[in-house]
Amino acid sequence: VMLSDDLWGFEYLFDGRDDLVADAATYPRITNQEANGRAKTAEKFEVTPVGAAKALDMLMRSKGAHLSGAYPCANTGFAMKMAPLTTSHFIVGDFIVVDVLGCCLRFDERFELKEDYDLTAQHLAKHGVVTRANRLFVKALHRVNPGGAVAVRTSKKEDWHIKLLRQKWPGVFLNHRRKNEVMMRWKGYEKMSEPEAKKKSTSASKKRRSVSTRDRENKLAETPNQVPNRERSINRKRQKNAAKV
Repeated sequence: VMLSDDLWGFEYLFDGRDDLVADAATYPRITNQEANGRAKTAEKFEVTPVGAAKALDMLMRSKGAHLSGAYPCANTGFAMKMAPLTTSHFIVGDFIVVDVLGCCLRFDERFELKEDYDLTAQHLAKHGVVTRANRLFVKALHRVNPGGAVAVRTSKKEDWHIKLLRQKWPGVFLNHRRKNEVMMRWKGYEKMSEPEAKKKSTSASKKRRSVSTRDRENKLAETPNQVPNRERSINRKRQKNAAKV
């Protein structure tokens, strides 16, 4: 279990209309108004850290995952629009449960920020699944507590880490309406290693250059009498000089 030092509580929302075993793809869509209504009327339970960890561990093992976490923000209405359990969404680093014995994945030390996004992507790339409990909420100071990431976070650093995420996981991290934030969409990711991605990119670039060169050659072949401007200018000067002589 890994948890931040700024946590001050855990809360679980129970809505009797929830289908606790529904797959995220088949979970019924509801409007924002309905979701907010459910969030207001749902029963709220305070949960201990140990209880929350045990619940996440149970969910993780039930799906064959090796990483599990809670809903990443405090917006209960948004959470109610989602299935209670999803298996391909971002796992926020404030409170996570990891099966370290069954998995060799670790944090990428290049990331001072956005490291939890990268860890989630690592697990999805290797295991194809993570588990997120969308009715479990972690109460944390997160962006206002002194020290840690808050002390080193700048707009420039955020941009650098977002670029690194996108380089490592192309197509996964999309623009967010808020500055220095990203949205994670795992669905479109092509599962390939970084060298393969680089090789594919280089191959595509070479192909474009080859096509461009071939187009130029074809154009010249269509007009065999066409001569570059500089050469035509030289020929005209020679003709004038010959006429004077």
